Amino acid sequence: MVKGVLLFVVVCLIPSAFSLVQEDQYAPTLLAIYKDFLQRCKMYTGVTEDLIKQVREGNFPEDNSIKRYNDCLWTHHNYLIKPDRSIDERKAKYLLPKGSDPIVQVVVKCNSDNAGEANDTEFFWKMHKCYHANIDSSMYYFL
Repeated sequence: MVKGVLLFVVVCLIPSAFSLVQEDQYAPTLLAIYKDFLQRCKMYTGVTEDLIKQVREGNFPEDNSIKRYNDCLWTHHNYLIKPDRSIDERKAKYLLPKGSDPIVQVVVKCNSDNAGEANDTEFFWKMHKCYHANIDSSMYYFL
């Protein structure tokens, strides 16, 4: 009986405790552009699929390629980030599905909380880790 309960927890509950937003839940605008972002950022940084998977699962390896990949996702074409490194809330809301205001609020707070970090790559890495730590798992995005 104990083994059965343990197996249930390991197989069913642990994976569902962390729930990345799935592609079919992306807003149409994000669906239209995100694959280009991914391809360009992967090519630019040389990040591995394993490192991306780790971050999607809530682990944050201290690896320069995943940090640069994260930086690239945030800053690609300067779409979400203004020149002063603040979040363009209007554009963020446009990219995300309805009901995503909590995501924008958390990201804006994490952006502000890490504003003292001088290195852009470290700034966006810390901002993303803060976002992960402060958002409901059903609202976590990492492309």
